[in-house]
Amino acid sequence: MESLEGDGLFWLAHQPQNRVAGHFRFDPIEGAKVELIGSFEGLESSMQRETVSNRILGIAAGQYLTLDGCYRGTTSLDGVGLQREEWIPSVVLTGAHWESEELIEFTEVSVSFDELPAWGALPRMLVTPTKSQGSGPIDGISLGVTKFPSQEVKFGNGKLTFWGTWGLSGNQWTEAIMTQSCRLTIDYGKQTAVEDILSDVQSMRDIVTLGMDSPAFVEDVVFHSTERMVNHPGGPPRQQPIEYFRAQRNPKKDEVQHWFHAFFTLEDIGGLEALASWLSTARTIRPAIASLLSIRYMDTMYSENRFQNVVDSAETLHRLRFSNFIAPPDEFKRKRREILKSVPSEHRDFVGNATQYGNEPRLKDRLSDLAEFAGSAFEELVEDHSHWALVV
Repeated sequence: MESLEGDGLFWLAHQPQNRVAGHFRFDPIEGAKVELIGSFEGLESSMQRETVSNRILGIAAGQYLTLDGCYRGTTSLDGVGLQREEWIPSVVLTGAHWESEELIEFTEVSVSFDELPAWGALPRMLVTPTKSQGSGPIDGISLGVTKFPSQEVKFGNGKLTFWGTWGLSGNQWTEAIMTQSCRLTIDYGKQTAVEDILSDVQSMRDIVTLGMDSPAFVEDVVFHSTERMVNHPGGPPRQQPIEYFRAQRNPKKDEVQHWFHAFFTLEDIGGLEALASWLSTARTIRPAIASLLSIRYMDTMYSENRFQNVVDSAETLHRLRFSNFIAPPDEFKRKRREILKSVPSEHRDFVGNATQYGNEPRLKDRLSDLAEFAGSAFEELVEDHSHWALVV
């Protein structure tokens, strides 16, 4: 995602009559903020604690802006008594306005990651030197691009597509710049809440990060909706592209990984069909994935915290996918009551508290279950998974 900045006018979505001048700034690392020269609701209101988030609309940096989930940051008075306010949005959309009570929904999302070309095996550009004589100097260089074939699979009510583009720029006399890229697009086939779409975008980022063993940087996210159309000269109306901006803790890398550094590629896991299956599964195990990937997306983290997050992820995954009972609950309750009746009354509270969660599997057993479920591939990594579970 690129930086975006500019002066403009801003207003609360539920108070369109009160427009205030200010400055909008988005930084890929620091995030977005709006600095107002003035206030939406006056000094007295701005001193009160915010209890709900606000939606701010604006026109700045040559864009229509919808800033959702906004909270007031700082409020100050300068030397001449002019009030200034700072607002921090959690969601930034460019290209259209959504009014106060209007749901933010889309039918399609298209996303690009810096590690996606290597993970998805985008064909390399062909650079071929030419010679008029076999042993003579190079007379010229030809540069070519093999068209990346579009791939498509069914996903829910819609489809998941992996496709590539290429472009040529420069004046073609002193310079010629050829570029190529690839994208993942989900067409949901229906209006879908932006929160659910962004969860799928994060899941795509997660699988690329896991595959390349390097945090994937989101280069851009573009939404489309059949309910947001714009007229196009000389043709039928088209869906208005809506761009999404959000800060990322990991800065964009100067160089991305090559495919041969990958832990696994898209082809290794079974292609686009496997990616569609991952997206469906990720919706059910999101807490486990978030704990696991926190160690990749955070710039710095104590080693003890990294270890704890990975263990938490494994335990959470087990709780989501396996039984959380050693014995049937009714049987455990009966046995526990019998045990409590058999101990002296002065010890019952202690024994009751000690056995309250006694029917839950121990961490070692949870890890062993996960290792067995992972199969031979995991066995090759740790050799004896029972010993591995004990050490962890």
